[in-house]
Amino acid sequence: MLQYLHSGMIICVMKRLCLSVILTLALAKVYAQDGKEGPVSGQVNQETPSAAAANNALSRLDVGIQYISQTGIDQATIEATYTQVFAAHHQIGMTAPLVDEGLDSSINMSAGDLGFSYSYTPGHALNASPWVPSDVGTGIGLSIPTGDPGKGTGLGSYLIAPRLGFIKRLGSNFVISPTITYEYSFKEQADGVEVREWVLGVSIIYVGPRTLWVQWVPSYIADTNLDVGAFGTTITVGKLFTHHFAMSLDFTRGPTFVANSDGVTTDYANSYMLSFHIPFAYPQ
Repeated sequence: MLQYLHSGMIICVMKRLCLSVILTLALAKVYAQDGKEGPVSGQVNQETPSAAAANNALSRLDVGIQYISQTGIDQATIEATYTQVFAAHHQIGMTAPLVDEGLDSSINMSAGDLGFSYSYTPGHALNASPWVPSDVGTGIGLSIPTGDPGKGTGLGSYLIAPRLGFIKRLGSNFVISPTITYEYSFKEQADGVEVREWVLGVSIIYVGPRTLWVQWVPSYIADTNLDVGAFGTTITVGKLFTHHFAMSLDFTRGPTFVANSDGVTTDYANSYMLSFHIPFAYPQ
């Protein structure tokens, strides 16, 4: 879920990436196995045939439409993410975004930076249900600078984001998952800033009947370059309609740190995303 904005939004983009990574840890536990082998054991919700079938999915295509609003900036993105589970405990993901260069009287979309992820969950078999994002458990994310930083559609640098966390299931419907992620860019971004950030967060998940899920992810982002930090949050609500189709809405409020002659100021960006999830490749 990597988004790419103009220079004032670049750091905030990475925060949204990490917030998304944080919530994946908890979602995996809900729909992963609980101490047994196999991608469909230990599921929380199999009350309907659609839920039971979706729990067997090993691949998924997600298409998200996002609107981002910050002081002086309005921007839209469209992104496609492919997720593949293999060997029960391993998962890979790829995200390809189209980014608007800035909302005005016309729409001008161009390619953003490609995102790749690898996830490993020892002791918990994975599946590709809509509620299990493409980054989950322990792993690493990689951003490749295929976008144009001059147009505000890319970061202008390779970036890695290793993550570490644990998952605790509370009863049959709740999951809590603390995590820590470190973001590191290989060179300065388009705004002249190197990304050096720690993101601490905890994801609290409720999975209810009728395949409805709700996620809340409070987090704290610390920029070690600017010696400043602030809180962010993400809230997601999703619904599985058939075993081949689900939808979700999420709201993210994340900080942006900007260095100027008066020191460092913190602004906030709000993003709204509508996502369509298509799980498939069910094992026989």
